[in-house]
Amino acid sequence: MHCRRVSGCLRDINCCGDVFRNIILYNNGLTHWNAANYNLPMTLNLYYYGGQNNIDDIFCWAPNSNQWWITGFNPDYMTISAQDMVVLGSIDCSGCPGMYASLKDKYENATTYKDFLIFDEDGKTVWILWWQK
Repeated sequence: MHCRRVSGCLRDINCCGDVFRNIILYNNGLTHWNAANYNLPMTLNLYYYGGQNNIDDIFCWAPNSNQWWITGFNPDYMTISAQDMVVLGSIDCSGCPGMYASLKDKYENATTYKDFLIFDEDGKTVWILWWQK
């Protein structure tokens, strides 16, 4: 998984790119296309982690409607280093069991991704945890 600086404090977090194809084209501004023809329940949480006793919630986003893309922003945290942030997200794939199975088959034991993904068999939910190693 990687975080790529887009501009300012905005980050494009690209996970499981083979399954979730989010096409972003920069040409005299930002243009994007909805690349998925389905929406899923998703959550996204960002935390400042300054140590075991110094954790602050930057944002917690759990929309009521299904999403094809999820993002968050808090202007009160403009100077935090990416090394001091932890992102926790979830994608509920119970409505798309084939997607859950594909993600699990491809990424559960992949050396690059296995430390960042938790597969919940009961809920068919993929939990994604990003942090600087």
